[in-house]
Amino acid sequence: MDASPLIGRDRELAALAGALGRARDGAACALVVEGEPGIGKSRLLAELAARAEGEGFRVAGARASEAELDLPYAALTEALDPVLRDRRVEGLGLEDPSALAGFLATLRALAEPQPADGHRVHRALRDVLAALAAGAPLLLWLDDAHGEHRARALALVRTADSVDTVIANLAAQHGMAPLVVATSARHESFPAAARRSPAELVAEVSLNPAPLLLLLGTDWGLADALIPSVSRVLAPIEGTSDWNHLSVRSAGAILLDRLFGR
Repeated sequence: MDASPLIGRDRELAALAGALGRARDGAACALVVEGEPGIGKSRLLAELAARAEGEGFRVAGARASEAELDLPYAALTEALDPVLRDRRVEGLGLEDPSALAGFLATLRALAEPQPADGHRVHRALRDVLAALAAGAPLLLWLDDAHGEHRARALALVRTADSVDTVIANLAAQHGMAPLVVATSARHESFPAAARRSPAELVAEVSLNPAPLLLLLGTDWGLADALIPSVSRVLAPIEGTSDWNHLSVRSAGAILLDRLFGR
């Protein structure tokens, strides 16, 4: 822990003290520390952990790592496994340890790991946190938690050997064929597909129960074999010149924000 004094953080320190006071009185509370890189977020978390430990809290924490992006809940593994190792997990009275045993090795003494969706994992995690807080107030801190969100997002990714396979899987899952929408810098390659702006597509899909499949093209367009399956084409994102200035990743992020952002 960094022992150097915090300067100019009176408001933030008051918020930390208030949160610890409420937790000590039995209330559940959460704090989110946001700011630009290098502004001192990690230092504030270190101060919070030090104060909590000094006040008799049980402290668990971890820093998310870019190297662990392919390991869902890796930060929670690092934070909670050491705390659980110091406890008799048999006496915690957990209702669903198998939902967490896949990434909390200490719980494998209670149950074999089972596949679990996000809701089940979150319920089981809440159960664990409540059990750990039963004897003393608990502080769980996570630094760079946005990395953990990316890991969980990557866990949702599925691969397929072809677009035809994706279309078939969506049709089987939803009971109807998907509405296939393409993006392409060469939108003229789709003469039979209706062109839509993001706002127009949002209005259309709100009235259409079919699943939506969005294919992101490149500067070279999509493969000719895909053209017959495309029924809508999103208007390209255009800059102030004729130069195609956006990567597929950037253009895709902008389009997704325009389609689903709030």
